[in-house]
Amino acid sequence: MRIMAVMFLVHGLISGAQSFSGFSPKGGVANPAWMAWWPARLGQSWLLEQMGLTSRGAYMLTGVLWLLIMAGFLVAGVELWANPARPGWGIWAAWSAILSLVVLAVFLHPWYAGAVLLNLAVLVAAVTLGQAR
Repeated sequence: MRIMAVMFLVHGLISGAQSFSGFSPKGGVANPAWMAWWPARLGQSWLLEQMGLTSRGAYMLTGVLWLLIMAGFLVAGVELWANPARPGWGIWAAWSAILSLVVLAVFLHPWYAGAVLLNLAVLVAAVTLGQAR
């Protein structure tokens, strides 16, 4: 369970690092030449672009959401580390994973496939081990 707690902590910190794309939207990171077929840059939202919500405020909201995801995973990791028998960590992990999946869908990019799979694994673990209901 300690390994899973560390995974939550690391996943939370990586999620928090994604907030920079929300607080400093400059068109995202350019895709490499072999990925020129993908319509959006890394850190650029295809959905916000389609909806015409390219204002700084819309991107700042996603930055705040990434920070909330980070906080949730950090709380889940600390709770799991401190007391694995207590089911509270599962609730934090599940809600953080769900919110992360929503934000990842807004910023859909092939490089996020690993994050999507990791969040799905977190949901399975939270429901089966953490009794997040």
